[in-house]
Amino acid sequence: MSAIPYPVLKINGTDTALVPVADFMKLVAGRAPGVGFVTVPREVSRLFCDGASPLKAWRVYCKLTQEELARKMGISRGAYSQMEKPGNKPHSATINNVAKALGIDPKQILELYDDEPVTTPAGWIPVDADDSDLD
Repeated sequence: MSAIPYPVLKINGTDTALVPVADFMKLVAGRAPGVGFVTVPREVSRLFCDGASPLKAWRVYCKLTQEELARKMGISRGAYSQMEKPGNKPHSATINNVAKALGIDPKQILELYDDEPVTTPAGWIPVDADDSDLD
C-alpha cells in the first residue's frame, strides 16, 4: 500500500484512514448523495464502537428515548426495546420503519449491521463528555 498523509488504524483487519472532514468533502465533491458511499456521523460510530446496537446508536444520536421513538413508529416501547438489544438484527422492513421515524436513510443503519463492533483503538480520546442521560 502506498503511503497516505493520514493516520491509519487497523480495524477488523482492514486498514482505515482517519481523514479530516475538509479533505473528505473534497474527495466526495460532485458525487450524488448515496452514490458509492454511506455516511454515518462520528457520534453514531463512537456509540456503536462503545457497544451500542446500531438502532440504539442512532436513537441516542437523534436525542430520542425508546418511548418517543416507539410512539413515532406506532409500536410499544417494549416492542422497540427488543429490536434494540445488541445481537438482534431487525428485518429490513423494520429497519425502514425506524429510519423513517428518525428521518435518515435506511442504508445508514444497515451500514452498521454490516460491520462488527470494534474495540476502541489505543489513543482514542472521546470528545463528548457523557451521553448517559440518553440511555
